[in-house]
Amino acid sequence: MNRMIYVLLFYACAFAAKADGITGGETAPVLDAANMLKQGVTNVRPVVELGSRSHMSFDRRLHRAYLSGTLFAQVNGAELTSRMPVTNIVALVEGLQKLGFFELSESEIKKRIAEVAERTGKQLAVSDYGTDNLTVRYQGRENTVSWYAIESYADRYPEVKELRKLRDCFDLANRVLIEPLRP
Repeated sequence: MNRMIYVLLFYACAFAAKADGITGGETAPVLDAANMLKQGVTNVRPVVELGSRSHMSFDRRLHRAYLSGTLFAQVNGAELTSRMPVTNIVALVEGLQKLGFFELSESEIKKRIAEVAERTGKQLAVSDYGTDNLTVRYQGRENTVSWYAIESYADRYPEVKELRKLRDCFDLANRVLIEPLRP
């Protein structure tokens, strides 16, 4: 188990270093992964970020999961830090990957909705809903998708399978990251 955590942290640190502009010739930050693990500094970048913002109020929520097992929640300015088994976080990311999260794209989903709307005449007008966003970083891949009123869109356009996939991704992330924090 500890070896798996080290390997995951090594790749997380390598990805973070690459994202910060450190190239192959500058390996010190990547090689320091072992020292970071020994010192307990494993929260380089969150693996999963789940956020929501209400349209009509100042209700904002942000949940972050790190490969160290640390969970960070911020709700309307109040902060909470908790722990979760690393295996749960890895299972979450792998579940999102199986649902096809890395293949989802806001622009492609909007394009599919426009095609269905033109063909069927279905339109959707919604207000007072929140915008959800989900970012996942895993094995050198990263994807972020934000969507307004996901439930309404998924219900209105069942032909757009990508909307259902996105809703399922949001549901899975909510179950794993938010439910354990509720009293």
